[in-house]
Amino acid sequence: MNRKMHARSMGGSRGFSLLELMIAVTVLGIVTAAAVATYGNSMIKTRRGTAEACLMEAAQFMERNYTLNMTYDVDFPELACADELDGFYEFDFIGVPDATTYVVAATPEGDQAKDTQCGTLSIDQAGAKNANNIDACW
Repeated sequence: MNRKMHARSMGGSRGFSLLELMIAVTVLGIVTAAAVATYGNSMIKTRRGTAEACLMEAAQFMERNYTLNMTYDVDFPELACADELDGFYEFDFIGVPDATTYVVAATPEGDQAKDTQCGTLSIDQAGAKNANNIDACW
């Protein structure tokens, strides 16, 4: 019996105390919350970059059409990249394109609407880009 008592006093204790367990769970919760928030912000930025590429694709289509037909007055093009962003961005014209002008836009929707820093992204026939914060978004 004397040996058992001696083993416990020498650090042979097993397991964690409730306080140690609660501290570990709290730290794990904080780290997880930070990771989820960072991941969400990264996904918003990634989708924004893809939307910018889609707008450039639409602008290139419009310029090709102008080169061939001398007008921007066409239906909105089918964008290959738009399927990837379905539910996150809506692509369309702002206003109606005419012979000499157009503006194509990507309007955030769903989870992407949380991107209040940039909002709707757009580009026109002159290559002028627009967003809530043009320097941070384009």
